[in-house]
Amino acid sequence: MKLLLGLMILTTGLCWGFSADSIQAAELRGRIGLSVMEFGYKEFSDDGHRVDRENGLLPGISAALTRTQGDWFVSGEVSYFAGDVRYDGRTQTGAPFETRTGENLLDYGLRAGRWFGMRADSDLAVYAGLGRRRWTRNIQSHSNVNGLFEVYDWWYGSLGTKWIFYKAGKLEGGIDLSLLRTLAPEIKIDFNGVYDNVRLDLGERFGGRLSFPWRYHYHDETAFLLEPYLEGWDLGRSSSKPLIRNGTVMGSVLEPRSETQNYGLAISLVRSF
Repeated sequence: MKLLLGLMILTTGLCWGFSADSIQAAELRGRIGLSVMEFGYKEFSDDGHRVDRENGLLPGISAALTRTQGDWFVSGEVSYFAGDVRYDGRTQTGAPFETRTGENLLDYGLRAGRWFGMRADSDLAVYAGLGRRRWTRNIQSHSNVNGLFEVYDWWYGSLGTKWIFYKAGKLEGGIDLSLLRTLAPEIKIDFNGVYDNVRLDLGERFGGRLSFPWRYHYHDETAFLLEPYLEGWDLGRSSSKPLIRNGTVMGSVLEPRSETQNYGLAISLVRSF
């Protein structure tokens, strides 16, 4: 994490440190958009067998603000998804259990980087970033099985590259690929009063994101952005903690290893100021 923070501080300092005499004038660009995402989540036992899964469509919104000065840029981004998905798993006794889960995903972060012009029809950028993700799962009670309310929270670092490989008239297309690393992930579990609430530390793992942004420049200050994407997150298994009710230890609880694989499509309006 210290290395990542150092890269961000260095890149941000370079971006803001150049004078107007040495590089082009600064530009401020805003983006706001809508997205739909196919959410997919799985948990696994220690022997690799799937314990449960969740999947379904989640609508979302996103916004970003980017300051570009010459070849350098700094951007802040935020996105929010919410909806109801299908839960398919098992109870603690091993009985099959199906219900619905309310999902809320909030993601925000900063990244800084630099563009490198290669030739008239192509550009390449590299960047580093730091973000945070907060994800709540409201697993609904069903029949005689009690639900859970879980809050996942983690920081993450990113290192990535963007390549614009197609330019023709007002249209340009590219690829955006980033490596992600979760930092200090945790989960808080609310058993809806059946047991005391528990906080568990999760294992840090690598993830990634890949998107294919296509931009149509309506005129000099306005563009439309179409961006199909996919992303993956892994979280490591937690250690076990006592499961307590009314001061009495009733057993133990742990969070298994999990994988999240999402893909979706975002449509945005981009405006320069």
